[in-house]
Amino acid sequence: AAAAAAAGSANGNGAAAAAAAALAGPPAAAAAAIPEEYESVIETLWRYDGKAVQALMSTAVAGMCWPDAPSAGKCTVICRFVASLAESSHPELEALILPDMLRSAMLSVVQVSSITIQPEVLHLLRQLLVYWLPRSEGIRSLLLQLPHVTPQVLASFQEQLLAQNSEKDQRALIRTLLAEAGGDQARQVLSAVSKVPVVNVSEPKAKQQGARSDAEEVRWDWSEAGIAL
Repeated sequence: AAAAAAAGSANGNGAAAAAAAALAGPPAAAAAAIPEEYESVIETLWRYDGKAVQALMSTAVAGMCWPDAPSAGKCTVICRFVASLAESSHPELEALILPDMLRSAMLSVVQVSSITIQPEVLHLLRQLLVYWLPRSEGIRSLLLQLPHVTPQVLASFQEQLLAQNSEKDQRALIRTLLAEAGGDQARQVLSAVSKVPVVNVSEPKAKQQGARSDAEEVRWDWSEAGIAL
């Protein structure tokens, strides 16, 4: 029901809130007390109604680029959760997250309107790239479509990314790659990200959603990659 509600709206708080309800997993502090056979709502939906999960993920992936930061933050949380499932107990979920989730996250991380949740988006980007870049040709193909990313650049990026022991250093490396691909405007946004503290985006403060204006958004041409804003 939560996934159906999420799919019923194109954007906004209603869809994100309904989608976020599907997380319903155990709090981190109580995880140790949960039996191993515990199953999240998303996993149950996947077993009984795969189309509901597909609708949920379509909403969450698109929602990371909504101009309403609290809703985009909730969608990012959902994407991180499902990405974790795909990496561990449900590899069959790969088809739902690649490469669209990476494409949407790369767009979100350079949008001014969602800058307050960009640390969370960078966590998702690191999660996707560290696990899937060595395993997925689709991820490699998407990155190779970015401006200035040649096979040699990508090979060097992958080597450095996997050699880093620090998640912070890995996120910094990802910022550098996207800044070089996006140009001056992307660099300005990504430089601001490092000054934004990581916040709990699962419980954002209420915010009045307004119309998107050109002044609030960074726009540049990544059309060759098929992801121009």
